[in-house]
Amino acid sequence: MRLRSEGDDKFIKALRPAVESAITASINQNPKPLSDALFPVMGPAIRKAINHSISSMLQSLNQTLEHSFSAKGLQWRLDAFRTGKSFAEIVMLNTLVYRVEQVFLIHKETGLLLKHLSFDPSLHEDADMVSSMLTAVRDFIHDSFATDPDQETQSMRLGELEIIVEQAPDAVLAVVCRGNTPRSLHHTISVVVEEIQREFHTPLQTFDGDATNFEACDEALSTLMVADYANQQKQSSPTKFLAFTGLFIMTLCAWWGWNLYQEREYKAHWQGYIEQLRSEPGVVITNVLEKDGVYTLSGLRDPLSIEPSSLLAHFQLDAAQVRYQFQAYHALETNFVLQRAIKSETVHRFVYLPFS
Repeated sequence: MRLRSEGDDKFIKALRPAVESAITASINQNPKPLSDALFPVMGPAIRKAINHSISSMLQSLNQTLEHSFSAKGLQWRLDAFRTGKSFAEIVMLNTLVYRVEQVFLIHKETGLLLKHLSFDPSLHEDADMVSSMLTAVRDFIHDSFATDPDQETQSMRLGELEIIVEQAPDAVLAVVCRGNTPRSLHHTISVVVEEIQREFHTPLQTFDGDATNFEACDEALSTLMVADYANQQKQSSPTKFLAFTGLFIMTLCAWWGWNLYQEREYKAHWQGYIEQLRSEPGVVITNVLEKDGVYTLSGLRDPLSIEPSSLLAHFQLDAAQVRYQFQAYHALETNFVLQRAIKSETVHRFVYLPFS
């Protein structure tokens, strides 16, 4: 046997069905010898699987809460420093009432895993091993302590983890929970395992090791993946919501007030500019039209009057926001009449000078 197994794996493949059948027959006939043999490794194996689950969950939670800063957060950080535990673990202990970590659906006769759901997806790799250990532990407890053959293991506890076990004629449902689970969860687990037994009665009776027929159990088992957190966290949510809403309203009001102030200042500057133009000699404004932020000024303007665009900088206005439609005319202001007379006299002198 040793020499043949060194060549290839054909010998191992040939022996596997016989070994599996022999172990199954031995367990069905008398599971106590196998339970006694596995006893030294059952506890460490289960603790290793559970510790891996806890470590993965705490690492993810610690990354989420790592940058939290509040009065209660400072207190919890102080507690973590004093106790030597991680901050995420302290937060979870203060806020978590209970949470379902994993769900195992196990075939009762063979002890094989039919379906597994987990809060941490990385735990699916060890699901078969944990399922086998749970079956072995259940059988060991039953054989060692049960006086009535009809009695079945209903729950087990390992530290802060509780394993709730509900059994049907052909299936076993094991739910791993953290915290203090309510009685309503036990009732829900019983209802789910009864529903699975009823809907999958034939596949359970004819189970041959192929678990693909039980993929449809996800819908029923997913109702067990629940969690409940402390009231203090739930009560803080409305406070945070109201604070955020108040801050948003204050920001919106400030933005609206600033825009209103800017609009009033803008209109005041334009009004001052127009009034200044109207007070200038030689400028007559007959119409002011505003469209899409652009002002159009219409009227009359003496060529000797001030250039309208020269006043824009004084009122902090943009030349691109104003258009002028002025018609030329001669104003009767004394200054303008005198300037035109002097200019006309100068021209006449220039014209008649060669003939004098």
